[in-house]
Amino acid sequence: MCNVMLISPSFFTTKGELLTMIQESSADLLILPTWAEHSATAHAFYEYPSVTELQAVLNKGQRIYCQQPRTDKPARNVVLGRKTILSLGKAITAEEITANPNDFLKRLRKRRSIEIKKHRIVFVFEAEISALSDLADIDLQADLLVYPIAIRPTPWTKISRPLKVLSKIASTAMVAHNNGSNPKTLSKTTTSIKLINHGEENKLSAWHGDSKIFTLQIPLAD
Repeated sequence: MCNVMLISPSFFTTKGELLTMIQESSADLLILPTWAEHSATAHAFYEYPSVTELQAVLNKGQRIYCQQPRTDKPARNVVLGRKTILSLGKAITAEEITANPNDFLKRLRKRRSIEIKKHRIVFVFEAEISALSDLADIDLQADLLVYPIAIRPTPWTKISRPLKVLSKIASTAMVAHNNGSNPKTLSKTTTSIKLINHGEENKLSAWHGDSKIFTLQIPLAD
């Protein structure tokens, strides 16, 4: 059994609360949203944790996906272990995918996939999700397709179609920051974390009121 956990912090979540949740998790793979500018107002403060901070709280054998922001360069997509950093490469444009779909599929299988306990997890970023859903007869060779983004899509219908299409090929997960502006209603904002199987949404996300974080556990059975 491979256990994957999606983590959707809000902009009312402190970095310490997020790191504590990661440290206390027993999941084999944790998945954060992509990097988002920290939010600081009279009522909210959020700061995306650094690679060093994340590695410091990982358990032995555990891995986590995050983005590593860089000065004057696009953020770097990485999967971290306690002492390792695996780069997943940059996002590919929709035009590049349309022009060379086979090259993109090879990239997904080789550079964008990780294997944990004989289960293959594949990552897609940015506009790749829509372009991938438009390709016909694709074989992702994946148990789980993961789509991390910075903030929840508005409207949700903008991204729901490609996610549902791809979920018929592999279980498809999306995770984003919950950017709701009212801490009292954050628990009702469920479009920041999704798992879709065969076109149907899984409704089993958990709300952690103290830290204002949504999580969703994904067990990949042997």
